This record gives sequence, C-alpha cells and structure tokens, in this order.
Amino acid sequence: MTNVLVFPSGTGIAQEIFFALRDCKNIHLLGASSLAGDLGSYLFTTHYSLPYVTEPSFLSELSDLCRMAQIDVIYPAHDDAVLTLALQRELIPAQVIAPSSQSCLICRSKTKTYQLLERRLPVPRLYSLPPKNLDAYPLFVKPDKGQGSKDAYKVATPEELISSLDRIVDPVITEYLPGKEFTVDCFSDRSDGLLYSQGRERVRVRSGIAMNTMAAHSPAFAAMATIIHEELQMNGPWFFQVRAREGGEMVLLEVGPRVAGAMAMSRAMGVNLPLLGLHQARGERVTIQPVLVHMAMERSYRNHYRHQLDYGAVYMDLDDTVVVHGKVNVRIISFVYQCLNNCIPVILITRHAGVLEDTLERYRLRDLFADVIHIAPEQPKSQHINLNLNPIFIDDSFLERSQIATALGIPVFDPSMIEVLMEP
Repeated sequence: MTNVLVFPSGTGIAQEIFFALRDCKNIHLLGASSLAGDLGSYLFTTHYSLPYVTEPSFLSELSDLCRMAQIDVIYPAHDDAVLTLALQRELIPAQVIAPSSQSCLICRSKTKTYQLLERRLPVPRLYSLPPKNLDAYPLFVKPDKGQGSKDAYKVATPEELISSLDRIVDPVITEYLPGKEFTVDCFSDRSDGLLYSQGRERVRVRSGIAMNTMAAHSPAFAAMATIIHEELQMNGPWFFQVRAREGGEMVLLEVGPRVAGAMAMSRAMGVNLPLLGLHQARGERVTIQPVLVHMAMERSYRNHYRHQLDYGAVYMDLDDTVVVHGKVNVRIISFVYQCLNNCIPVILITRHAGVLEDTLERYRLRDLFADVIHIAPEQPKSQHINLNLNPIFIDDSFLERSQIATALGIPVFDPSMIEVLMEP
C-alpha cells in the first residue's frame, strides 16, 4: 500500500488528484491543509492540519507527519507548495512529485520563464515601464508570481495601467493577446522524454479556472511541449498555457510544474495523469494511449456535507424511490452499495401493487436487500420498522415521511437528500 499525502487538500488541484486516485488499488489517500474546514476535510477520510508553507515550523511539522502517518509520496496541490516542497525535498522523509527545484523556481516566475524560453518560443512582449505610446494599448498586467486570474487586468489607458499597478505586487506588463486561450496537459519522463501533450481550449473561464473546456488539436502544442520539456527538464504531470495573437500565432503564457484541476478531461479521455505520476515515482515505465480524442467538459460545483447522523439500518421505499419513471435510480443504488460496504442492512418496505417478485427480477434487484417487506395498502409502514436497529427511512412521499417521523421519531429522507448520506 502506498500512502499518498495531498497538500494543500482544499484546492481544485487536490480535488482532481483525489478523484483520479481514490479508486486505485494499493493507494491510500490522506489530506492535509492549513485552512480549517476547507474542501479537503470533507473529501479525505484521513485529514491533518499543517502550517502554511511560509511558517518557520512547516518543514518540521510536515516531516513529523510523514513519519507518524508513514507517508510514502506527497502530491503538492498549489503553486507555492510545489516550489517549497521541491526546494526542501532532500529534507522531507517522503517522495515529492514535482520536477527539479530549479525548474520549479523558473516556472514560479513568469519573467524567468519568458527569459529562458524566448529564444525558442513566442512569448509576450514585455514592457518594463508604462509605455507612453498609446498604440501599445490595450495591455495586460498580472503578478509575476500569480495563479489563476487574481490581480490580472486588461488595461486600455495609461490611467487604468497606473491604477492596476498600485494593486499588484511585483507586476508584469505584457502585450494583450486577443485570441483563444488553450491549456496543454503534458506528461514527461526523464529517460523517455515527452510522452503526452493534449490541448484543450479554455472556452469559459471563471476566476482563472476553466469551467468549460474542450479538446483541441494542433501540431503547435506538441512542438511547444517538446521545447519546454527540453529546456526545463520536466518530469511527471505538468501543463502550459498559450494564447493566440491576432494573427493566430500561439504565445506562451505560463508553465505549471504540477497537476492542473481540469486534467480531469485527460483522465476522461483515458490518461490518468496523477496516477501516471505515481507509477513514475515508483520507478515504473509508463505508456500512454488515449481512449478518446474528442471531448468537452463542463465543470460545476459539487456539494459536500458533514453531519453527526449515526444509523444502523435503512428502510427504503420501492416505487418512485428505487424505481423512478420505469428506471432504476442509480444514485439510490449507489447509496445501497455504500451501505453494503459498511455492513449496514438496507430493508425494502413497499406497498407495490404488482407482483413484487417479478418487479424485483425485472430490475435486477431481487438479491440486493437484506429483507423485503411487502405490506397491504392500508397498513402503516411504521408498524414494520424495528427501532432497535437505529434506522433511518427513505421515501419519496411526504405523507409517508411525515407519518414515520411523527410515529417513530427517526430521521427521514427524500431521494434528493441522498447526497447528504453519500461518502466522497
């Protein structure tokens, strides 16, 4: 079993690492965060608190955690964490998945990235002083060590430029690129070179995160990826972003030496980049063969819950709960199997008007439940629920739930509430 610590655990990057690795055999995921109550504390069953990477005690507390929890591998899930862990990797008693510290240092600075790569790749024109030539506008201003679109501004006048510079620490002033923006997800091996480069258009972006993205194919992506790999000696999963000039030329914006949140699209295409990074960390040779080549992805918020409910059995209705509109409710069935995994009996209780055995056989449900209680239309379900089991009750009918809650005082749920009970 490989114990993998994801830090910090509350970022979109950490979320993709979690979903990419949670079902993989011989991998035990743990999370750690410097923020109390963030997403990571909901996702990761085993979760720890660590200081911010800027705190003097960070390295010693991380090392103590690695020894205590027997951490084998650390997956950094934020740009600052990538750089800090890469710089200190020799002092950390676990393997850090990141390129060399020198590569991470260069990638953390946009100006250093441009200076290294400008000989071989198109990079944005830089302005060291606010230009007086109005023909240069619009311009784009962003932090040299930023992430996402925080403190990034398109400015159309000298006045807007001066105003934006007052709000940014260590700003970079570049030409404004009006064309489409792309991210290219990559995987490199120190011995075998660049193994994968898949472009995706950033169709709709919110707060620097691609909420809608679709696969994009261009020879320019692989050519640029090869040059970046050679110059930076990239290793493992990484990405870069480009944007087109008005004439269509692709211009490098930044290089990220880590997993990207929207690498979920590559995973859906058959290339699980976080898992490949783990295989590589173990010294295994990897091969990459996408299953799909055309893909679009829309990202949305997903709810996560924490509750104090403790229950020992589930009583569940059949019609319009387990079977809805003539189809099995797969979300309900997922919950049933979660209960089976946790040794919690699920008991079907129904007034089904048809031949119950035939219905259960038709929907392949016959052997799924710990017990099946078929009652007459006039019988209340409350008479058939064993309170000694510490049960909960699930039914689509408000009247049924109300009667059970009043008569027995147990927690009742409608099918839309199942997400509260689901594990991540």
